[in-house]
Amino acid sequence: MRLRLLLLVLELWASVGESLSENAPLPCGQPPYLADGDTTSSYNSSYQHNERVEYKCQQYYKMEGQAFKICKNGEWVGRMKCLKPCVVNRKMMGPHNITFRSSPDDKLYFAHGDVIEFTCALGTRHDGEMQQKCIDGVVQLPTCQVKCKVLLPALGGTSYEPADTSSFSPGARLTVTCGDSYWISTPRQMSAVSTCDDDGRWTIRPVCQEVTCIRQRHSSVLLWNRYSWHTAKLGSTADYECRPGYKRTNDSRHVTCTRDGWIPDPPCQDHQCKRLDLSNADIIRNSKDGYSKDETVQYACSNDPERKFTATCGSDGWIGILNCSACLQPEVLHGFVVGASNDRAYYTCDHGFKLASKGWWGVAKCIDGRWFGLQQCVANYDCVEMTVIANADIRQQMKINGQNSLRITCREGYQSQIESLSCVDGKWDSSGLAFNSICTPVAGTCDPPPKVENAVVLTSFQKNYSPGSQVTLECREQYSMEGKDTITCQNGQWEMGDIKCIPKRCDPPRAEEGVTIEGVRDSEGVLPLHFITFSCNIPGKQLNGSSLVGCGQDGRWDRPFPTCEG
Repeated sequence: MRLRLLLLVLELWASVGESLSENAPLPCGQPPYLADGDTTSSYNSSYQHNERVEYKCQQYYKMEGQAFKICKNGEWVGRMKCLKPCVVNRKMMGPHNITFRSSPDDKLYFAHGDVIEFTCALGTRHDGEMQQKCIDGVVQLPTCQVKCKVLLPALGGTSYEPADTSSFSPGARLTVTCGDSYWISTPRQMSAVSTCDDDGRWTIRPVCQEVTCIRQRHSSVLLWNRYSWHTAKLGSTADYECRPGYKRTNDSRHVTCTRDGWIPDPPCQDHQCKRLDLSNADIIRNSKDGYSKDETVQYACSNDPERKFTATCGSDGWIGILNCSACLQPEVLHGFVVGASNDRAYYTCDHGFKLASKGWWGVAKCIDGRWFGLQQCVANYDCVEMTVIANADIRQQMKINGQNSLRITCREGYQSQIESLSCVDGKWDSSGLAFNSICTPVAGTCDPPPKVENAVVLTSFQKNYSPGSQVTLECREQYSMEGKDTITCQNGQWEMGDIKCIPKRCDPPRAEEGVTIEGVRDSEGVLPLHFITFSCNIPGKQLNGSSLVGCGQDGRWDRPFPTCEG
């Protein structure tokens, strides 16, 4: 009986053990990745039930939630997030007319939840809150407004319209009118409209000044009958004598104070520099037959009146003559230019735009100070005139059923498959035919190379390229080429490979002795606007330099890397 009872107990115990083994909690694998953070210790391959792993955020980032996760029956339990810091610099604050209230620094970092105090720039004010809180990398900057002022009542010789207010907001206009013997902006101007600018200043100082002439006599004058304490007003005259070697201008016996100063000017002439007439520039200020030393003349280029320069009469002749035949740096609206040198510039259009002629890039040539061949960029939905179709002549544009069309006539020996092209959604519709198939196509050639974003081809555009032809591409500034920059036409196709222009990266930092670097994800470098952190792991030594270094948009680190020093 006892033996049977003992066997029954053993069977029951074995059954309970097997049940407990089946319900044992499961272990966990490596803990999950935390964006902008990391674990405080190295990873293990496996973690037991209820085992805990601690996390920490990068410098300036703040932990939201519990700073640990717990292994629960094969799953990691716990919610956390590293909240981003805010970066505020002088460039960001400038348009808002604000600065830091208690720091002269140009750039500061703030953790999530930090309160940032600002103050208005001189001459501006803000009626709202000047304290803002950093919320997960975002801070709302206050804006201080500016005001322009005038003195009321107006000073003598000055009147205003409107006349009943002394304070004006940016963009407001004020009409200033001067009396008969007063001027504003220039001595010949008696009225002006001044606008309150965004910086709290008037575009034209709203005060009329009395017309006067300088008290000091001209350097060519030996004597004249005016004293230094006498103010020469409009219409005043002065008798004078010229220095030896000079003669009176126009045989005049006296000079008269006018809105243009003392006339004649100069009172005496030595003819050291003769009038210089240039073939490609016109005199626009101080035009006369002779000039004294250090006297200036202003010119404007004939081919571009906006280009002005000033020449000075020196001891050995004229100084400062500009070559109007040289071209300035070209600009393409909705596009960009590279390689503007040796009288040539290559250009293309931005995304969403195209050239108003054939090809997706073009070349301009500098001739006599002007760029020729510099085409405009138009929206992709616009149709542009097609000037070349293989073995065909394109006639004038016309309207067919309300649509823009181009009439096509094939050359002798070729037959056209369609009579015209229609503009549909910014493209010329050829009824499904390729443009080089409308007339008999040229065999064995390549079409223009396909467009590569943020790049331009450094040769002139062609409709067709013969086998073996090569073209070279160049990326725009702050981009670098990935793949070969030269492609070849083979069997009617371009051997492109995987060519593309990618934003420049910051090179990975070298690991110095005792310095730990966090934030570098791969060996290809760090993308712009990303940060890496440094720390010193040698006992008794400290980090010399900033622990947070950022990658700029130009692919350069914004500050030197720190070192570990004792």
